[in-house]
Amino acid sequence: TDGDFNVGVTSEEGLVQLIEEKAKSGVFLTAFGFGMGERKDVRLEKLADSGHGLYGYIDTRREAERLLVERVNSALVAVAKDVRVHVDFNPAKVARYRLLGYENPPLKKEDFKPDQSNAGEIGAGHAVTALYEVVPVGVEEKATERDEADDQFKYQHLSGVSTRILTPGRTEPFGNELLAVSVDYKKPDGILGRTAVFPLTDAGLKFAGATADFKFAAAVAEFGMILRDSPHKGAGTLGDVLAWAEAGALRPGDDPGGHRGEFIDLVRKAQTIVR
Repeated sequence: TDGDFNVGVTSEEGLVQLIEEKAKSGVFLTAFGFGMGERKDVRLEKLADSGHGLYGYIDTRREAERLLVERVNSALVAVAKDVRVHVDFNPAKVARYRLLGYENPPLKKEDFKPDQSNAGEIGAGHAVTALYEVVPVGVEEKATERDEADDQFKYQHLSGVSTRILTPGRTEPFGNELLAVSVDYKKPDGILGRTAVFPLTDAGLKFAGATADFKFAAAVAEFGMILRDSPHKGAGTLGDVLAWAEAGALRPGDDPGGHRGEFIDLVRKAQTIVR
């Protein structure tokens, strides 16, 4: 679509209602924007979210290949529905935490309760990376004036957090676990919910010893914070971003679609603009 709806139901409210009704019957919606003069990303993304699908903007042949060939299964073949992911921190280990990104769409606490709201679907081969900034217990954090003035950027405190960190079959509280990831989901054709729990223990590794994937993810996150002039970007520079990305780069044959190489090129272009 070009984002201009002028046939049949055309109002955004009416479209959302129609799409949500169809989603309940198992008909999902994935939207791709093509050649739009005034891009209507927010509208199309909202419609795709209502239809439990993906949204993408196709402006080049390469992007078309990525969305319509490489990611087609994740868009069309659901392997789980009503998926909710909980990350529960051990208050004995973590004083504060902050999730990087994922401001859109904001979720309320009650949205995570099973059967309270319709959650998302997971497609075949779908992968998500989430990064958290963590302040360990016993480490003092210096809050900036903007942190104190703007709750949107403040770390979330762990007091009163409902946690399910206990590994099944173990009796001692929390143990040495840093966090636990709980995944609630239903089978595509099922109505009964299932839960899988994955605990994580902090091995105390330094950033230099991190995996290539972790370094690359960190580079992408820092790049975004620098471009947005985030108060949490710290002392990071585009030079740091480039070094981390290159440390996390894969050989051409191991980089499907050349996405990491493309990102490195973007960072280099940004360096020339900033200078």
